[in-house]
Amino acid sequence: MPLFPGLWAVLFLLTVLGGVFALFVLLPASLAAGAFAKLGLTPPQGFFLFFLTFLGRALDIPVRRTSRLVRQFGVSPLGPFLYVSPFSRPAKPEVILAELSEQTVAVNVGGCLVPVILSGYLLARQQWVLAQSPWFWLCLVLVAVASFAAVRVVPHFGLRLPLWVPPFATIVTAALFAPVELAPTVAYVAGSLGALLGGNVLHLLDPRTRDRLDAPLISIGGAGTFGGVFLAGVLSVLLS
Repeated sequence: MPLFPGLWAVLFLLTVLGGVFALFVLLPASLAAGAFAKLGLTPPQGFFLFFLTFLGRALDIPVRRTSRLVRQFGVSPLGPFLYVSPFSRPAKPEVILAELSEQTVAVNVGGCLVPVILSGYLLARQQWVLAQSPWFWLCLVLVAVASFAAVRVVPHFGLRLPLWVPPFATIVTAALFAPVELAPTVAYVAGSLGALLGGNVLHLLDPRTRDRLDAPLISIGGAGTFGGVFLAGVLSVLLS
């Protein structure tokens, strides 16, 4: 009889948990840090931006309220932010007899603020030379057009952008039009901003799309768009 009957079970569980942590946390963090290193950032800065992006994906900063009345569910205040829990979203929100309130438009910390601020920093570091190049704007416009065309309006959820569209469009356009020495910067800035513009902003400016949005929270760069924005910035930089 073994001295500790449950020892092997505990070791097995710890091994599985360690593998899951390495696969879903350490590996993405290392890939993101490698991508940020190609942009000229240090490894500590890369890890910091990754975890800021990862944690900030759950936080939204409210910008304005629309005149549309919708059922409120799954959205909780957290200081100056709004927190959206994926576990509190009901399967059939249309059957909920909840009080109607105004729809909120917000910007996501991890999926909007971080990539926009980093993109501005990268452009300013090059003294805005990149922003004056027509091929940079061509890349950004093409990514935005591809993202805009791929978006679908999901009832009670908002705008959903397929994960693969922004990084695929970014990789192709950066490979075709961007100079080799500037390809990583072009890939990140054009990919991130193009995904945000085409995946969220342009649709929110379209009255036809706004009329179909019945989610309590419309988050720019948040749920439905975050994955595409993140992969467009990180994956396309690694492959550029």
